[in-house]
Amino acid sequence: MDIHYDFDCPKDRLMIGEGKQERLNILHTYCHTMVDKKNGYMDVDKFEDRFKQITSKSRYMTIDWVTDEINEAAGWVLEYQFVNEADTCGFHVKGMSGIVESPNYGVSDYPAKSQCIWDVQVPLGYHINLKFKDFDVEQSQNCTKDQLVVSELPNYLAKVPAGNYLFVLNDARDDPPLCGTNIPEYKETETTRIRLNFTTDEKVNGRGWRVEWEAKCGAIFESNHGVITAPNYPDGYPNENIECEYIIKADAKDVVALKFEDLDVSKFTTHYDRTPCKEDYIQILEYPSRRVVLTLCGETQIPDEALTIRGAVLIKFVSSRLFIGSDKTRKNDRGFKLAYNINFCGGDILLSNTTDLSAEIESPAFPLPYVRDLDCVWNITTSSDREINVKFEIMDLEEVSDCSADYIELFNSAETKNSLGKFCGGIKAMPTNIIRTTGPNLLIHMNTDHTIHSGGFKMIVTSSLGAKSGCGGNLIATEEWQTFSQPKDENGNYPGHLHCGWTIKAPVDHQIRLKINDIDTEKLQSLPGTPQKPFCTSDSLNIYDGLQNFSPILSGDICSGGNIPTSQIVSSGRYVYVYFVSDHGGSGRGINVSYSIEKANCGGWMKAEVESKSIRIKTDTSEEDGNHEKTHQRCKYMIEGNKTEPVIIHFKEFNIPSSDKNCEQSYVEIRDVGSINECQHAACAQQSAQRKVTRICGTRIPSPHISNTNVVQIIVNAQLRSGVRSLVAFDYQILDRCNRTIDTNSYRSGRITSPNYPNVYDGSSVCTTVLENSDDVTQSRKILIAFSKFVLETQNPNVPGSSDCSFDYLDIIDEGKSVGSSRICGDKVPPSIFTAGGARVATYFKTDHIINKEGYDATYLTVAQEKDDMIEFSDSYDLQGVVTNIGWPNGYNKSTRQIFVIRPPTSHTCIFNVEEVNVGVVENMDNCNSQDEYVELEVMYKSDKKSIRVRDCSYSKSSISANRVQMNGDDENRYFKIIFKSDDLSENDGRGFRVSWECDNYSN
Repeated sequence: MDIHYDFDCPKDRLMIGEGKQERLNILHTYCHTMVDKKNGYMDVDKFEDRFKQITSKSRYMTIDWVTDEINEAAGWVLEYQFVNEADTCGFHVKGMSGIVESPNYGVSDYPAKSQCIWDVQVPLGYHINLKFKDFDVEQSQNCTKDQLVVSELPNYLAKVPAGNYLFVLNDARDDPPLCGTNIPEYKETETTRIRLNFTTDEKVNGRGWRVEWEAKCGAIFESNHGVITAPNYPDGYPNENIECEYIIKADAKDVVALKFEDLDVSKFTTHYDRTPCKEDYIQILEYPSRRVVLTLCGETQIPDEALTIRGAVLIKFVSSRLFIGSDKTRKNDRGFKLAYNINFCGGDILLSNTTDLSAEIESPAFPLPYVRDLDCVWNITTSSDREINVKFEIMDLEEVSDCSADYIELFNSAETKNSLGKFCGGIKAMPTNIIRTTGPNLLIHMNTDHTIHSGGFKMIVTSSLGAKSGCGGNLIATEEWQTFSQPKDENGNYPGHLHCGWTIKAPVDHQIRLKINDIDTEKLQSLPGTPQKPFCTSDSLNIYDGLQNFSPILSGDICSGGNIPTSQIVSSGRYVYVYFVSDHGGSGRGINVSYSIEKANCGGWMKAEVESKSIRIKTDTSEEDGNHEKTHQRCKYMIEGNKTEPVIIHFKEFNIPSSDKNCEQSYVEIRDVGSINECQHAACAQQSAQRKVTRICGTRIPSPHISNTNVVQIIVNAQLRSGVRSLVAFDYQILDRCNRTIDTNSYRSGRITSPNYPNVYDGSSVCTTVLENSDDVTQSRKILIAFSKFVLETQNPNVPGSSDCSFDYLDIIDEGKSVGSSRICGDKVPPSIFTAGGARVATYFKTDHIINKEGYDATYLTVAQEKDDMIEFSDSYDLQGVVTNIGWPNGYNKSTRQIFVIRPPTSHTCIFNVEEVNVGVVENMDNCNSQDEYVELEVMYKSDKKSIRVRDCSYSKSSISANRVQMNGDDENRYFKIIFKSDDLSENDGRGFRVSWECDNYSN
């Protein structure tokens, strides 16, 4: 046989059925290729022996051969013969009921040396009930002599609801063999097809057996995967009053995912007073509680998304007899078809050389949203000389500051003790570093509450040799050079699945020097053209400038044929982390690294206090490095507030030229590294993901950095260049009060926020922020203030006096105005404010003692140039903010031109959102683009400048993605420019425009 193969044989097929052509009852359909070594046939599908011989029950068998117009193959050859019913046993049958008997039953004992097979089928959507009426088969231990074996024969192909792959179930599932004189128990099958295999030896015989079989709609499914259909699918379900129940048995803590592939039930009304549907319907229910999850009536469309339900599931199909629009036995509707799979909530996983050293752990039914009230525990173990590494791939859980709702917690043991971390939130809160155990046990606990549910998580757990085997550990650096390498096998090469991390420590006021003496890793096969990044996609070495969790990479992506440093690598401080990883594939000699110490000439641990202190760093030139052994000069400053206060950094001078465009060769990195638990100030981060990491280079003075932990790590990494010195100067102090004065001469744009933002502000407080020019306090300067967020205590109209902002409020005091301040309150974003040009502008924020909210976040831009009707604002260098036209959302002046430029720090990926364009409003679309009123958006990225003019009539209000621009951080000259121009007409005026942006934390 050589027929083009496709599951279910929809194209070319050979069908063998019982009966004459007009009443053909298909017993089996073939589209297979049998293995024939002589003629070179390939075994492209599984052709089970049980289907190679078909025996009819009646006198007629029909062969039906169908081909399409596309495929060609050798075809088929079969042999047939007529046999006397008395000379054979076993047959193939398909129907709704029947009887099967052992040979000679009711006449004499069954014969010796018999081998009989009965193949019984019922239509899709049914299961088979077997009821034995008599049973007498020779008794033997384990039924090794005479026996009857009942097997279920599944035949499913479907796409997994919780995944992106197909599953096939067509392996026979054998019940234990039967023998003796006890009548076997009543059996209900899960499948639509069974096989009864009766074999006897040459000795003792018995009376035999008789079993009745009957098709019943519905079934109980215990397999992990399966397909459920309506009766007779897809040929029309019975035109009868039926109620079929299909039960998917699952443990109470496991999750069932199911997805409809087809839905076509009668839309005719048969019961006007029946609930939930007057026509035929399907219900999905929790079982055994029978709580309804989903009801699909005749008119309902098939659900697009899969369903996830914790515990067992009941699918109920209800149909009523219809007397019109259908034949007597079947309706014209196909019914339904769905696939399901059971997803386990936790379990035991062994990582070993005999199974696998790596495994994926996912939330039940991932990537579908997880269900409520989960309590899953995975117990991961490996051999005693190994450790377990965890790498998060995806995390999307409900975000709560203390992870008290939905969370994942890792434990460095087989019990819920020695926590390695508790995690919640989205991709920004997901750990990016490898998490390691110190021994062979890891316990993963996922808990969800009964409220919000999100996308779930996916992580990779890998077993690796540990420090006991020379894979990683703690090393002490001295003035003498020392050397280390990874473990090796008997051939002198490194084994697979290594995750080796060495922490090297130097004395106080010293730095660490490293030399890579040798590196020999798996050879990579790269495509021609531009090298990929990262280059080392399998086995590689990375060196971190400090402890791994809080440090930039000194040198990374190191492997054979890749970026191998030839000069010494010098750290900025007294710690270095060296990390070597290998996959399960090729190998090599590995790494050989030497290390020693040298005296540090900059950096150190500083104590921030109320009074401001200063630091100024001026680096060497390459000529001043006498031995020419180093390529960079590095300094690390750890600035600590007290245990409860964050730190504020004000940059005064900044000149860090970098030879690349993404701040990799030279940079200043500012990172919040303090303990989340220790920092008790209301502005402190409440979870690790809120720590800020900023990397900057160039000559622009950065915006102030207000930490959200009590320790700030500042690393200055300057490339040694001929005749060029890098320079950084900054002031630091603790953030002990909310009053601030911002020098608009040094910081011509920036952000002003409520105290503690984005956390809630304090009650019963008064805070003032003053914007002034410190060089000349009498010099006027106009300022635009636009709010990205504004959530204060709302006023209660039922409380006397509350409508006048008497609870929590913000006053904008503009000295250039002849009248008093602008007072704003409530939870709606207020109009943008354009000051009159006084010497100072102050924000006066007052709160009462009752309700505290998130507060406000505003962007301020000073006017850089004003000429006639043109206003150009100072560039913004912030990582996030918002800009609007003057007057938003209450309109704008005629014949104006306003220019805004956003230049976020290099090395940060930023998203720009055009939230609103409501200018050039016309009813006749033909007049849209001819107007002289527009918002021009200009983007510069890698010397490629693109621009577009947008008006209300061309702005897509319904598409978020169409109004979003992403700019990667690998271009120091990138910018986003907005030019707003209004014409001299008033009838096409609108609210104006609004653009916001936000940049990611820097990550290695």
